[in-house]
Amino acid sequence: MTRDTATPATIEHRIGPTGRLSVKVADWDLVLAASPDDIARVRGADGQALPDELEVERGSDSLSIRQPSRFPDVGFVMGAQAGGRRLAIEVPAHAAVNIDSASGDIAASGLRGEQRLRTASGDLRLDGAAGDITTETVSGDISVGVEGSVGLAVKTVSGDVSVEGGRVERVRLATTSGDVRLTSELGAGPHAIMTVSGDAILLSNRGLRITAVTVAGDLKSDLPHTSEGGPGRRSLVVGDGATELQFRSVSGDLRVMDPAAAGNGRIAAAAGPIASQHSPASEPDATEATRLDILRALESGEIDIAEATNRLATLDGATDD
Repeated sequence: MTRDTATPATIEHRIGPTGRLSVKVADWDLVLAASPDDIARVRGADGQALPDELEVERGSDSLSIRQPSRFPDVGFVMGAQAGGRRLAIEVPAHAAVNIDSASGDIAASGLRGEQRLRTASGDLRLDGAAGDITTETVSGDISVGVEGSVGLAVKTVSGDVSVEGGRVERVRLATTSGDVRLTSELGAGPHAIMTVSGDAILLSNRGLRITAVTVAGDLKSDLPHTSEGGPGRRSLVVGDGATELQFRSVSGDLRVMDPAAAGNGRIAAAAGPIASQHSPASEPDATEATRLDILRALESGEIDIAEATNRLATLDGATDD
């Protein structure tokens, strides 16, 4: 592997059709697109010159771009502001792409290979996406336009998530307070949505079987359906129930909507309030105290969403006796 000591006007390196591209920046925006050949190219967007401080490493089938900064590992740096720089990157469509940014936005179009995209306070937008995709952000929004099929893993804290078009073969969405809108066709799975307080909307005219573990959240469908269970554990079946999805939430709701009636508004506007289908029964003081302890542990980071919902499900099972 060789390292450049000077930054040219445009960086070009042949990595092959399935090579690897790695980019780490602190505060620059990144715009990625599929290249017409097997060469990765990096230039300043909108006619800008490339920053002088770029570190570039070239391998036989790889290219690595790094922004030296006071954030040596990039990581998730809250409160940082974008530095006004934008990099335009072309990469072979089926290459493996690994992108890290602390505060910049990331946009990608036409990529089909394995993609790992992470930013802290920036937004993430993918268009014409396919392949195995992992995205992660803290406060930014994530938008994925699928063309073909994807395997998708999404994690966010307060940003909203939108996935539309194509076919999602498997999906795992985790958010704390952001809302989720999933309108893509669902494949065989597994499929899972986990939230603390965020709401989720599915647009589907296919058979769904949704099982939920939730504290104060609810399940609802605008399509003909059957449901069973009570506070804490519920299931909802739409159509033949052929596609299964797990929903775990503390106070978020999940709603299945008919695509013909949903329109194109934002999540909150399209969904409206989700009316409760049950009234939680009153609980003994000791049980309520235990429930609050679990939620405090979740809030402080001592346990994750999955562990919290497991404990709450056990607690609800005990109070059903």
